[in-house]
Amino acid sequence: MEEFCSDYYSRKPLLIPKCPGKFENLFGWKSFNRILNSSPIPHPTMIMALEGRQVIPTDANSIVERCREGASLIIEEVHKYDEVLGRFVAELAKEIGEPARVNIYFSQPMHRGYNRHYDTHDIFILQLAGYKGWQVFDATIEFPLFVQKSHATVPPAIPRLECTLEAGDVLYIPRGHWHEATAQVEPSLHLTLGIYARTGIDFMSWLTDELRDDVRWRKAFPLILSEDTGAITEIDLARLEHLEKLKELLVEKLSGPALLNDYHKFCIAQVEKVGPFAFPSQLLQVPSISRQTRFTRPSYQQVFLEENANLGMLEVTVWGKVLRFSMPAAEVLRRIFLASTFTGDEAARFAPELSWSDIATVLSSLVQEEIIQVQQT
Repeated sequence: MEEFCSDYYSRKPLLIPKCPGKFENLFGWKSFNRILNSSPIPHPTMIMALEGRQVIPTDANSIVERCREGASLIIEEVHKYDEVLGRFVAELAKEIGEPARVNIYFSQPMHRGYNRHYDTHDIFILQLAGYKGWQVFDATIEFPLFVQKSHATVPPAIPRLECTLEAGDVLYIPRGHWHEATAQVEPSLHLTLGIYARTGIDFMSWLTDELRDDVRWRKAFPLILSEDTGAITEIDLARLEHLEKLKELLVEKLSGPALLNDYHKFCIAQVEKVGPFAFPSQLLQVPSISRQTRFTRPSYQQVFLEENANLGMLEVTVWGKVLRFSMPAAEVLRRIFLASTFTGDEAARFAPELSWSDIATVLSSLVQEEIIQVQQT
């Protein structure tokens, strides 16, 4: 991993040779057909493309016919429709600290879905079945953004890397690197794992939202009246003075010791729970809790703990929620969020100064909010 980060990440493509059966328990034809057969037709995130053109199917028969004609079938954000993929993406996002998404591509031999293009995020190709030939070219614009004002339109002619993927192979393509692919011999099924790493622009977008709460940033620039055009005027000087004040405010904000901490908390708060519904248990009362009760916590769960000095409480940010607990419970909460499974008795030993009633109240609150679960026997 260290070699990948230092030599390849965001720099150059990398082919990782196959490992037989690597993705057998992740996704396959059965999972693919289950999603198609259990969703509206066409699937709400489905795209069909043939030689760079989008194909619009109307029903199941037309989807099959377009595939027979060579069209690729793509389901975007497929991890939202498959629990195994959903957990895989959540685990990865926690490990790398950046958002991730997965699309599935079903491609027909000797036909391209998309023409040569580049993505504005890093991608990993996980080949599940069949064979797919790839050509990867150098970037013509460094670290492109999706909403950038201009994009390069002329791709390089000579590829940096050419390969044919088979089941178990992985191909890494940095953002901005042009690429094109064609299935070989038989239908191909692969996952495209996109890493949406946050940039300085993302940070500044968050910071802009933060600054809206400061009245000094909401204050309008001085007006420039129509008769005051030409050389430097008093109004122009007033605008320059206003800008200088904003510069000072920005430097002050960027120098704040808690700024990066606040941004990290914001990023954690954006992480969504995999499988948000668990009826009817979500509507039932919290089961009775004893010292022998065993609890579990999802390994992919991302949590941010912070002491709120003004309120004298510990704030727990998780899955878009902010929960507050009294400070005496801080140690037991910190220990809980380091564990994936524990008993009520173990939780009590984390904070021996608290009574069992206090511990049970904390645990019940976490169960009620579905942050932890009671393990069924």
